[in-house]
Amino acid sequence: VSVPGPMPSSVADFRLGNNEITEIKVTDFENITNLQLLTLIENKISKVEYMAFSTNINLQELWLNSNNLKMIPRGLPIRLEKLYMDQNEVHDIESGLFGKDANLETLSLNMNAVRQILSDSFSGLKNLTNILLKSNSIQEIRSGTFTDMLSLKKLDLSNNPLKKILPNAFNDLPSLQDLDMSYQEQTNVSIAEDFLNGIKTVQSLQFMNSPGLAKSFLDLVEKNRGFSFPSLKVVNLEYNELETLPSNLKDALVSLEMMTLDGNPLECDRRLLWLRNWMKKSEIKFYSFEAPKCSGPKEVNERDLESLKASEFGEAPKSSKENNRRPAPEAEASSGNEMTTQRRQDKKPNTQLETSTETRGNIQRQQYNTMMQNKDATTGGTTTKIERVQGTKTSGQIEDNNNNAARKTTDSWSLLALLFYLYTVIVKSST
Repeated sequence: VSVPGPMPSSVADFRLGNNEITEIKVTDFENITNLQLLTLIENKISKVEYMAFSTNINLQELWLNSNNLKMIPRGLPIRLEKLYMDQNEVHDIESGLFGKDANLETLSLNMNAVRQILSDSFSGLKNLTNILLKSNSIQEIRSGTFTDMLSLKKLDLSNNPLKKILPNAFNDLPSLQDLDMSYQEQTNVSIAEDFLNGIKTVQSLQFMNSPGLAKSFLDLVEKNRGFSFPSLKVVNLEYNELETLPSNLKDALVSLEMMTLDGNPLECDRRLLWLRNWMKKSEIKFYSFEAPKCSGPKEVNERDLESLKASEFGEAPKSSKENNRRPAPEAEASSGNEMTTQRRQDKKPNTQLETSTETRGNIQRQQYNTMMQNKDATTGGTTTKIERVQGTKTSGQIEDNNNNAARKTTDSWSLLALLFYLYTVIVKSST
């Protein structure tokens, strides 16, 4: 199916969604010189010819969502302000796509298959305000990727398998306000030392269900005592398997209005007394739905952290004091510009808490997936870990039951043998 035509040159709004169009040719819209908005969503477009929109000099919005495109079209009009290409098959954001005079403000590539972003992919886009890249396959943010983007306000990198943020990946972003890196479920994420400076202007920082990323971020904050975020108002740390937080976090977040901690297995010992005091003295909101609860020590298990008395915060375990929020040895031995946080494997999981956390996390994930139009999201390792823990426990119980049954059987035979012996002795003596 091809684009119907010809159309009058005066048409400003042309919507061709939900058709069977497979290709866009140079001649399809060449006479519609007044076109300002073009919608081609939910077709079967797999090819857009070079300069297909070159004559549409007044085009400001182009919607290509839900097609089969593997590349961003080249030769787009310089007046184009918004380009939406969600739910396609784009793998790479090539360099040189946009000219130096491009006026693009919003680029949306959600739910594609983007694997990498070249350092000059966004060069020349001086007016780019929003970059939306959630639910792709990005594993690494390279040096120079988001450099000198003076107008960038919102960057969404949520739901990517991110493993590494290299030095100078976030530099000279004076307007950046909203950074969403939620649902990065990798448990081992390295962050360059200069990451904190790169996001110093951010007002909203989203790390929900990003355990490796959140812990690496907190390690950087703890290491850089005296550093502060003058603009940061909202921090989302929900469902990140956090047991404690660095005490200098309070001093770093000088403008904080909300820091959500839902779904974290907090260890309420002396390391978190500062947090309880902060909760009592400030008007900051510390949760979205459920107040932060203690998962230990057992004396305060499942109690609200804020409700504890100062005397109920016991001493931190010696191992916790020595290793509290310290990077793994191999991370310290690696590049001096990076820090790596790894999940601690030596602590026995609290199965009940993990199951509760998993349930709440699943609810959040269902809401997220609905918003993402039912695109499959990565599952993470919590369920597997819980099944493994429960499976080991069940096997142990079966083994113990078998051993107990064997002991009971042996004892029964011994008793019968003794009774038989006494019986024969009595019979012989009577005869």
